[in-house]
Amino acid sequence: IVDSNFNPETDTIFFDWISADAVDITENTQGITISLPANNQSLTLSEIGLSDLKLSNINALDTSTQNKLANLITSETTSSGDMSNDHYHDDHNQNDDGYVAGTMTSITLTSSDQIITSFEVATDMVHIEGGITADLLQIFQESGDALGLTTRIVILDSVGNTVSTTIIKDVGLSDLTLANFSIAEQSAQNEIATAIGQTITGAPTNVDGYDIIYDSNDGIPSVTTGTTPEGGAKYRGDINADDVFDFNISRDQIDVGETSVHNLIITKTANGEIAIDSPWTNAMQIFQGVKIADLTMDNFATVGNEHLRQDLGGVMSWELGVGPRDSNTVYVRSHEYGVHEVIDSFDPSAMKISFLYFGTRERLTVEDTDAGLKIWSMPSGQSITFTDITKSDLIPGLIEFHHDQIIEDNLETPFGISASDLTLVDRTVLLTPEAPLGSTTDGFQTHLGNLTGANENTDVPINISSSTLNDDSDGSDAPTSLTGFNTVNFTNSQSDSASLTWEWANKTAITGFNTETDFFDFGNMSADTVNVEEADGNLYFEVLGMGGNITALVGVQAEDLSSENLTAAEWNDVLDADSILIESLVSLGYDFG
Repeated sequence: IVDSNFNPETDTIFFDWISADAVDITENTQGITISLPANNQSLTLSEIGLSDLKLSNINALDTSTQNKLANLITSETTSSGDMSNDHYHDDHNQNDDGYVAGTMTSITLTSSDQIITSFEVATDMVHIEGGITADLLQIFQESGDALGLTTRIVILDSVGNTVSTTIIKDVGLSDLTLANFSIAEQSAQNEIATAIGQTITGAPTNVDGYDIIYDSNDGIPSVTTGTTPEGGAKYRGDINADDVFDFNISRDQIDVGETSVHNLIITKTANGEIAIDSPWTNAMQIFQGVKIADLTMDNFATVGNEHLRQDLGGVMSWELGVGPRDSNTVYVRSHEYGVHEVIDSFDPSAMKISFLYFGTRERLTVEDTDAGLKIWSMPSGQSITFTDITKSDLIPGLIEFHHDQIIEDNLETPFGISASDLTLVDRTVLLTPEAPLGSTTDGFQTHLGNLTGANENTDVPINISSSTLNDDSDGSDAPTSLTGFNTVNFTNSQSDSASLTWEWANKTAITGFNTETDFFDFGNMSADTVNVEEADGNLYFEVLGMGGNITALVGVQAEDLSSENLTAAEWNDVLDADSILIESLVSLGYDFG
């Protein structure tokens, strides 16, 4: 497709849930060509160059694609002399009700130079991504005639050469706090905290987190921000303010405004009271006498920060009993002071560790100890210890997060496991506080992690092995579909074709597949975009990077298929003997013959 009418001043390019590794963007004599090689599709924007584009022209649902385009556009505008950087909205907010959406600028080991010309200290953030450790990072302040006051973040390679420089205009180190950063590596976090003069209070020597201090006069009175529909008060959540004493559950609300999850979280004191807590220090504001389990979502005003909506909702869901409580899953929490659990019978090949209810994005520690594998977090110090287990025993696909925890905030880093190998689960089943008008909240995305080493004979979660075939022991009934899958029933009266699609998170179960007459069409799919597995007597094909897009042949095994059952586009080598897909099928019993 060639678009000769694209106007960078008004038009937008929309990318559905397509990951960055599936998209190629090139600039040529015709213009900009955006292609999906695995699907043999392309779009050319005629007579348009990368330097003509702004991030306002891009609407990409997948964060990796958004980042890829951001780096390309920023790199081109930098080299063309226009050093401005239109960085993207981290909170996905496009609201007009008084809330200002923060923007996130990502810095990776391969980022290009960029200048941020309009950094809002109150809302904006810099994401220092995984792999950038303290020895590869420099942050300092400069002031000169050309750009004025700036903060500069320099990324180095392993021998000390400069890879990229990010310049934040009109902002000095003293203007910044840790709330302006999302940092994957602990050493980089310490480096930045030192540079901006902010203290990360060290973990206490006891095992109960920071001491909880009840106070009534810190010199910063608690304040109200308005009235509720019930005629009550909206109390501002402020980690530095005095405790609140007269909160009325029947009509009052807690108002955290637009505060970032990197600056404020929700915790529970040992007495069960709700606290507005700092992720970094022992500063907290306790709503004295107010049990967190007695609250409802009506007790929270609109929450402007998307990640805080997710984490606040996760904490409240745990406290109110909303959401899954699977018997083969250990749910890691972070909000409970004085809670330390020991699991003596954890089977890492068959049981799951889930962070669905985890309530912070900072200071997660995963470490091997003499007592076993310990997962704990500050400021609460809450911990779970798995006896006789080490970090190396864990199966990546049996560790669950929701999307933004690892795709945007790198909570996977302490595990030393790639985010793509972990499992993403749906958090839309949890409570979520009200968002500003026009804002959205991630968490619907799902992804099948790497289950290598998992015990296939147990109730392993995720879409494949938890979706078991209903009983049909005598074989007289038609095959029954899978829970959570859309069903397509093939008949024996004609030749039917199954195929893969690029639809995000699509799950299709094919029943009645006849190996004598039916076939599976891979179309334009390349071998490296498809994963194949067997479980529970079924054969599963997953389109990688598409949110758990899985097509299942119910009651069919790889050994049942022949080359007559598989087809693809004429030019496609997906079915060649040396393709990854065919090698995987052969390992499962397929006879290439």
